[in-house]
Amino acid sequence: MPHPMGGLRFDIVNDRAGLDELRGPWSALAARAPEQNVFLTWDWAATWWRHFALLDRLHVLVVHDGNDVVAIAPFSRATLGIAGRGFDVLFGLGQEAADYGGFVVGAAGADATRVTAPILDHLLRRVSSGLAVVNLGRLRDDSSTLAVLADATGPVRSADLARDFDEEYPFLDFASLDDAARHVSRLQKRNDVRRRLRRLGEKHEVVFTYREEPAGRALDEFFALHDRRWSDKGAEASGLFVSRHGRAFLRDVAGSLHEHVRISSVRADGQPVAMRFGYEYGDRYYGVKSAFAPEFSAYGPGHLIVGLLLTHLVDSGVQEFDFMRGAGEHKDSWAGATRRVGYWSMARSGRVGAAARWARWQALRARARLRAR
Repeated sequence: MPHPMGGLRFDIVNDRAGLDELRGPWSALAARAPEQNVFLTWDWAATWWRHFALLDRLHVLVVHDGNDVVAIAPFSRATLGIAGRGFDVLFGLGQEAADYGGFVVGAAGADATRVTAPILDHLLRRVSSGLAVVNLGRLRDDSSTLAVLADATGPVRSADLARDFDEEYPFLDFASLDDAARHVSRLQKRNDVRRRLRRLGEKHEVVFTYREEPAGRALDEFFALHDRRWSDKGAEASGLFVSRHGRAFLRDVAGSLHEHVRISSVRADGQPVAMRFGYEYGDRYYGVKSAFAPEFSAYGPGHLIVGLLLTHLVDSGVQEFDFMRGAGEHKDSWAGATRRVGYWSMARSGRVGAAARWARWQALRARARLRAR
């Protein structure tokens, strides 16, 4: 439908055929977006939809400027409540378990505000009327999505933007360092990487591989190593890397995002000492998950693989190692800084919105339990 904002056209994609047709324009938009985010690619969202559609309906908001797609807000829509008294929850498509969410916007600053205006108008109408609550997921404090949402909400519009909780994300910004290679060398020394590698090399042939191929076989090996580590700890892990449905999704992601998936390893005589699953997208490496062999714990396998990864990334021109959500000594000893990332939602002001947010939390928990099977 046309929108009064200077030639912009607004559409809602609500079926799989429309999502498939959007692949090219979405991918082109994501590639030129000022904020690069692997979790906002078409491949991630479409793969998620194939595995976790549940009873949802697609609700992907698309803004065109002439022949170009300039903004996308990817959602799925689920209805809660009894017929006639229910309301919709809009879930970020593929963002419920992702480390970052948001909109895909091909502009920044004032231009981002202009091209997202039709999306915000649509969301505000539904939220202010009490017909919907929007689950936005994890947004960086400096994200353009958060900036345009903050400008558009408030009491005058009867819609509140709420930070439900926040988390720490350690990272190492190579671009901010005068000499990244020397800095990484100092970190390796501080974390005893060289001595540990030397000791390991005295007994085994040690090989580091940044990108294991084929990815499918490497991922199965990663899962097996992950299970061994948690079994040795006598603890039970959770999340996508553990459940049957989650692992099926990640196997498909390893295919659909093959260009960006990185399964790295440190091996001793061919056996994995440590492995790390991550993505390289734009100028950032996302270090999602590690797994270690318990029998090599004396060599500090987690520090070994991070130290070798950092050297490779600096040499290849990557600008940032993102350790992802969750602080801890094992990350802080390498990271140069920590960013706060909030989990956000938008609902009607007052008691109606508070009740809707509570119901949304119950739905999120139920959906997580289904993914955990």
